[in-house]
Amino acid sequence: MAAPPAEFEIRYDAHLGNWQAESERSLRFDTSTQTWHMQATSRVLLLGNSLSTITEKSNFRWQGELPVPLEYSFVQSGIGERQRSIKFDHEASIVKFTVDEKSGQYPLAFPVYDDLSAYLVLRQQLEQGAKDIYFGVFDRDKIETYHYRVLDESTLHTKLGDFPSVHIERVREDGNKRRTEFWLARDQDFLLLKLEQEEPNGRVLEMDITQATLSGQPLQAAEEEHINDLVSELEQDPGSLSGAQVEAAPELQDQEEQAQRRPPDTRVLEYSK
Repeated sequence: MAAPPAEFEIRYDAHLGNWQAESERSLRFDTSTQTWHMQATSRVLLLGNSLSTITEKSNFRWQGELPVPLEYSFVQSGIGERQRSIKFDHEASIVKFTVDEKSGQYPLAFPVYDDLSAYLVLRQQLEQGAKDIYFGVFDRDKIETYHYRVLDESTLHTKLGDFPSVHIERVREDGNKRRTEFWLARDQDFLLLKLEQEEPNGRVLEMDITQATLSGQPLQAAEEEHINDLVSELEQDPGSLSGAQVEAAPELQDQEEQAQRRPPDTRVLEYSK
């Protein structure tokens, strides 16, 4: 049986096309209500100021191996303002939803999750060794079947060090040109380390982990394999690195002089809703 998830707090550097962005994710357990609270916040920035902010929240219970969603909300402020919410009534087997000014309800005939608690369903399936993963998610005003596929496992280099990771893609229906791939930490409760999403217009969202705690402790990376390889090489040939530095020094000096003469980049950034 899969254990309940560990609490975490994560920060990411992000880019949306040419725009700088930042993202945060957290998971906390409320002992007074015996419920879990997950939150994800992303901001698109210009000169340090937020142009648009998206905040998602999910409250759920944990039962057996899986989350039981209770409430979900999505709020976008600033550019592209919009909002939506979901309330799961498991006793009545219905979902109540609002999307901006629209509201309604939908019958529940089988387990369904929201966009945040779905991550923990993915985690549970990966723990069981699944490679093709399907489950239902209530998206805006209807139930969608989400399909994920494991592409490979490898060591991912991050600012926090090296992590054995599981590389996954979201599989969408034919004709949908949006591409989503992400990497989860295999040995650290499948925390999200990196995400890449390419929109049909070619704009790319990238997120890379920069800070994280798991169960209140700083996230521990594996030893950096590329550093180990370098140490091994230097032990075999101690003169190889110093020789390379001497040969490269004139070229680096030229590059530094050119950089000092180059005017600052003044390209205009673009943002689309």
